[in-house]
Amino acid sequence: MNTRARRFSAAAAGTIAAALVAAAGTAAAASMPPRSAPAPQATTGVGAGPTHVSSAPVLASPYTLRPGTKVPLTDVADIAFATPEVGYGLGASRRPQAVTYPLKTTNGGKTWTIDGPGLYFETADAPLAVSSIGVVNAQEAYIWGGPGGGGSTVVVTTDGGAQWRRASLGQATLAMSAAGGQLWTLASTARPSSPAPAVQLYVSSDGGRNWTLRSVIPDLRGWQADLDRTSATTAFALVSALKGSSPATDGIVETTNGGRSWVRRNDPCTTRRLGGDGEWTQRLAGTSAGALWLFCGGTPGTGLQPKSVERSANGAATWTAVSVQFADEGLHPEPAGAIPAIGYLSSPGASGLLATTSANDASLILGGNSVLLHSGDGGRNWSPLSEAIDAQFPKQLSVVGKQLVVLTVNALWRGSGTSWTLVAGTAKPY
Repeated sequence: MNTRARRFSAAAAGTIAAALVAAAGTAAAASMPPRSAPAPQATTGVGAGPTHVSSAPVLASPYTLRPGTKVPLTDVADIAFATPEVGYGLGASRRPQAVTYPLKTTNGGKTWTIDGPGLYFETADAPLAVSSIGVVNAQEAYIWGGPGGGGSTVVVTTDGGAQWRRASLGQATLAMSAAGGQLWTLASTARPSSPAPAVQLYVSSDGGRNWTLRSVIPDLRGWQADLDRTSATTAFALVSALKGSSPATDGIVETTNGGRSWVRRNDPCTTRRLGGDGEWTQRLAGTSAGALWLFCGGTPGTGLQPKSVERSANGAATWTAVSVQFADEGLHPEPAGAIPAIGYLSSPGASGLLATTSANDASLILGGNSVLLHSGDGGRNWSPLSEAIDAQFPKQLSVVGKQLVVLTVNALWRGSGTSWTLVAGTAKPY
């Protein structure tokens, strides 16, 4: 499981602790467990997942920070911008308890405030854990568990954060996507300690109030998934088992009828297996069925990972490797401009680390060395976007129009190409 580190300054932790104690009345009260929300009503159907789930409002706790409370930029962990001014995020306080909150900015990221009740207490609410966020527009945002068998919930707002509603789907929510007035969620049917689980598609047509089981993805099983919707009815799903697992249950499928049925497509990552039969990962993205991107990552070494970039113009029927990096200088010299060996691909389902904006343009953040890379020629050549950003360890990106918003350890940047503006934080290297 690929876990992104959240870094918090000592000063920020002290400020948050004081605010929490004040909100609770006393430090002792602040350590009390949160008030539980009513369980969503579910109708159980065939298999492990419910056939229908109704969401319930996330209730506020007297032991957490109030909506509207400002948080330091160092507390912002995940971002998704709907407009140049309005963006949503996830953030956490650490003292006296670890609580994750929805966050919001209305001034382009200059300041961030808590946008709703605490979503989960890390010491007590593991099934409610969330790590990924997406947006529909300035009023609608959605949050889910994330890769590797995280929490089992989805949390949605349709009114800018005035109310957040939560639903529990299966055992782990792996990926979410919005298009055509519908929210889609891929959810697994078992815990990570169980054999690789089946993956099911849940659909909501009313802003996350009600969810219906639409289909079970055939043959594929796993704890990680990417879901890429290229239209209201067409989507591609990449399902992957945990690293090091057999590729027999990994693969790519396509639906052209709104998720009611799925057809297996070609997945070159399962056959290329760069670097042998050890750990490996892959990411899928695209702007249309004729402009799909697939990133394959082989067994990682000390700071290095063999990688390939694959492109498909026919709905994943066939793929062409446009950039290959074997991470073995002795046997395979590094091609000029190829995707670099240094750094690691993120796990499927992790938001804010990969963005494709056209058939030719893609940006991604590689872990380990935290480098922000960009290709403008369909994936053949890759280069760092900004030395100043890389010096601060980029950890999230979001597309806003023709620009990127990039969150680093201690700053927020906006721009494209060689032109970047510091929005918040400091320009000093980390």
